[in-house]
Amino acid sequence: MLGQTIVIPDNLCTTYNGIDTVLIPSPQKTNKSQIIVYVSMQECTLCKVSRLAAYKNIINFTQAQKGCHFKFIIDLPDEMEIETYYGLEKNPIDFPVYLDKKHSFVNLNKHIDFSDPFFNVFLLDENNQIQLIGDPVNNTELWNLYRLAIEQTATR
Repeated sequence: MLGQTIVIPDNLCTTYNGIDTVLIPSPQKTNKSQIIVYVSMQECTLCKVSRLAAYKNIINFTQAQKGCHFKFIIDLPDEMEIETYYGLEKNPIDFPVYLDKKHSFVNLNKHIDFSDPFFNVFLLDENNQIQLIGDPVNNTELWNLYRLAIEQTATR
């Protein structure tokens, strides 16, 4: 999967702590790298929502570097919508979350295997090509690789 391009849908809804849902287009490409945390329909959405706070240090690091965007994308089944908003409200992370109500992320990225949640976290370069794969939250070695790549991008 390394080097493959991820397409970011432009029809994602945005919520901030489970409230103020608005449609904010997500740019296809940026001049910065991006960390994408994708929560698939196969995962327990409420379980993942309650663990989003674990990404707080990574979010703070990416914001301080100013060379990296961070996006949570949750594939939102209709039957989980109310529970997801409730979970985001009760577990605030003070960071926008993108909700994929039309399952566009998976449909636009059929070349990616989303079956293992650990591999649903991506570091993308400025052209949305995958540079690293894997969830760095509980993996110090992987986080060091992410951090190094983000620092290198920020200095370009």
